[in-house]
Amino acid sequence: ISNADADTAKYYEKMDSVAVWMKHHRFPSRIRRQIRCYYRAYYSQRLCIDEQELMSDLNPALKQNIAEFLLHELVVTHPIFAKLPEGLMSKFITLVRLTRAALGEEIVVQGEESRSMFVISTGLCEVSVIDWDARTVSKAPLPEGESFGELCALNMTFVSDVTVVAKRDEVQLFVINLEDMGIALGSLEQDDEESFAAIKEAACEPDLVIC
Repeated sequence: ISNADADTAKYYEKMDSVAVWMKHHRFPSRIRRQIRCYYRAYYSQRLCIDEQELMSDLNPALKQNIAEFLLHELVVTHPIFAKLPEGLMSKFITLVRLTRAALGEEIVVQGEESRSMFVISTGLCEVSVIDWDARTVSKAPLPEGESFGELCALNMTFVSDVTVVAKRDEVQLFVINLEDMGIALGSLEQDDEESFAAIKEAACEPDLVIC
């Protein structure tokens, strides 16, 4: 019960800080609603206990089993994470978060900075690419299970090469940002160059035809 009370207190403390921040900057009501929805989803998934500390002494096989139980199948089976050494997936348990996008909302925009990867949990999006030389726009649907932004989250680029827009009333997406990806992968690039190269290769593989 004490942990539950602590979680509740922490949640309201964070939301009060968000409210003060929005009031200070005088955000319009539309942006305030979006920010509140984002942080409600973000903080409601956080616990006061340190899950990484609890799992630090477990063997890799058990860590992997826990990760596969706690994380959504769409995350665990993503081509990037399928390349991870056994047990490393457990580091993402507290880092993967759920966010929402309203109908017509742009999640990423081609040519603009982005530092996150997204996996669509529920709903439908549309991806588009502008060919400035040919002056054409190519589009394709992005259903549940599709992902985008892997290169940005892996620090391979800071600019999105596509625009993705929500096409349903509410789209839910799993998000992992650049900083959290760095925390999870840590020194993998130095300790296991083969695995890290496989992850980057998987991120570069095109799995969607846009026409």
